[in-house]
Amino acid sequence: MGYRLSFVTAALICNAIMSPVLSATPENKPLTADAVYVNGKVVTMDAAGHVVQALAIRDGKILATGTNKFVKRYADSATKVVDLKGRTVLPGFIDNHAHPQIAIRMQTYLDAHFSVVPSLAVMLEKLSERAKATPPGDWVIVAGSAANTTYYTEKRNPTRRELDDAAPGYPVLYLNGPHTMVANSLALTKMAVKHGEKTQKGAFVELDESGAPTGVIHEGSPFFPELKLPAELLQRYVKEEIPAYFLPRGYTTVTDIMPLPNYDAVRQVAATGAHMPIRYVTVVFADAGGKYLPKDLSKLAMPPSADPDWFRFAGIKIWLDGDIPVRTGFLLGNYAGEPNAHGFSTNTQQELNTLVSRVHEAGLGLFMHCTGDRANVMALDAYEQAQKQGGPKTLMRIEHLGVFMLGPDVLPRAKALDVKAIVTPGWIYTLSAVTVNNLGAAIANVQAFQFKKMIEAGLEPAYGSDLTGFQRGTDNPFMHIQALITRRAADGSIFLPKQAVTMDQALRMMTIWAAKGIGDEKTKGSLEPGKFADMIVLSDDIMTIDPTKITSIKVTETIVGGERVYQRPGG
Repeated sequence: MGYRLSFVTAALICNAIMSPVLSATPENKPLTADAVYVNGKVVTMDAAGHVVQALAIRDGKILATGTNKFVKRYADSATKVVDLKGRTVLPGFIDNHAHPQIAIRMQTYLDAHFSVVPSLAVMLEKLSERAKATPPGDWVIVAGSAANTTYYTEKRNPTRRELDDAAPGYPVLYLNGPHTMVANSLALTKMAVKHGEKTQKGAFVELDESGAPTGVIHEGSPFFPELKLPAELLQRYVKEEIPAYFLPRGYTTVTDIMPLPNYDAVRQVAATGAHMPIRYVTVVFADAGGKYLPKDLSKLAMPPSADPDWFRFAGIKIWLDGDIPVRTGFLLGNYAGEPNAHGFSTNTQQELNTLVSRVHEAGLGLFMHCTGDRANVMALDAYEQAQKQGGPKTLMRIEHLGVFMLGPDVLPRAKALDVKAIVTPGWIYTLSAVTVNNLGAAIANVQAFQFKKMIEAGLEPAYGSDLTGFQRGTDNPFMHIQALITRRAADGSIFLPKQAVTMDQALRMMTIWAAKGIGDEKTKGSLEPGKFADMIVLSDDIMTIDPTKITSIKVTETIVGGERVYQRPGG
């Protein structure tokens, strides 16, 4: 590539900046720009890796890039001229995998994350206090973390009886991250969880020897009491709170993976033809295994009046397995210290093949959560069969591929099938220790967070924050970039330093490869003529900053479609 981290020489950077090769050659009377940005360090993320001084914008798209002199040819007296004063400009970050509705709503729950609550005993005390301040009979929801069982003093989750005793008379749910929850007795009654049935509504219910629910439910979103939120609240989230959350962090496109019951409220906003301050890609799920999707998937399309530049429906999300951090990801082997623990799959191979073919035939993308190596193999088998059947080319993704595990021949197969790998690099910091604990060092050290290996295999891993609110700090895109380069974990250790990537690769994961991961590379992800003028201005030069200080970088401006939609107070 044309640039790297601070290791590149000043001469190379200067040469890239002064090169005028990045714009279409102006005609004798070139088009006039609405705005030109000059005197900057514009990191284009084009295929050649050029860095230029300036760019021009017209009708919300990039018109030209190059030297100051070259780009100013597109300006006249009506053109807005912005002096970047040497600041670094990047394409806007693209979040390929987020759950912003959940993250915003979670702010109303009792925070029991291990970073603020040190033990199960303290959590139960806080639960009792929250219940006393809650109207009688209302739900009390506790937001824990999948890592709580690693960091809590007791090294375990609460039991149903402990939740009963802490909040008598209240339905209580303890969320052990997004994949496992513990319900107390009243909550089980209110959710109508049945006796003697291990699989209900697509969720997995743990039973005791008598067949009674223990309170532990895996992939239990269909039971969740706030699965469907009021339409007015959701529309406020979409129009106000989600943009306000993402734009200051430098995101210009967000992929919102949402419960199917909440999708109509989003469609109603899109139907107005609204132009949002952020580009909004939607993905829906019905249940973990996709067994309760509507029969006619074509009815999920956006309304004809929706502007596809701002609202787009991309496809279906399923969870093929559970989650490595809570020991439910589907493994070929077993979890450390548990010879008979292999996790689970929500579908048999035949069921999965049928589901993938159905989504593929509908022309929709499939966003398949896989954390275990066995799940990865199943997903690739199903994708391969669907492609052999012919039909439209569709988006086929594996969420978390190479984050926790890979599997036999997974990388060459994913490359050959053009399956997109969606990764959350910041989990190196938050979840590497948990991963080693659950898989054992021998497996984790060759399978977990293998981003460099993926790139060397020809994949272009695409960034997704997996924002839910359960993981601290992962809403900051610079945290992910720093983790990719330093490989530093929360305890200060460096996890598999040989898997560190270059700055160029890290930024591609956040921008152009992220655009490819959602099928939008023709319009987003790099600052090239013809693409949307979606870009961010940084407080510091990310190309030369000390890698351990990347998280200190701030976004000073976010520009979407050529319009400044966020400016940091104080500049």
